[in-house]
Amino acid sequence: MTPSSYVKRLGYREEAMAFEDPASARFCVGVEQGFNDPDGLAIAMGEVLHGGLDDDGEILHCTRMDSQVKYGVIARGDAEFYVRLPKSHKDNIWDVAAG
Repeated sequence: MTPSSYVKRLGYREEAMAFEDPASARFCVGVEQGFNDPDGLAIAMGEVLHGGLDDDGEILHCTRMDSQVKYGVIARGDAEFYVRLPKSHKDNIWDVAAG
């Protein structure tokens, strides 16, 4: 599956990918995968965009970090994706207020 077909499958237009090279897209993800992405969808996105994973099964261009600092990293332009896909967690306003 190509990155653009994956984006379309998710329901977005291809223009949503505003960066030049999807294979170099940088991700910010939470430290605890079981909380932020229990189904591993962020890893699947990274695998499709980057054409594979690193030797540990992680996204190639990825930084794991806690707290709302991820929003600052995105705003500063140091990453293109912050993926948070909790399965059954109820977010509080302070969890996502900065975003």
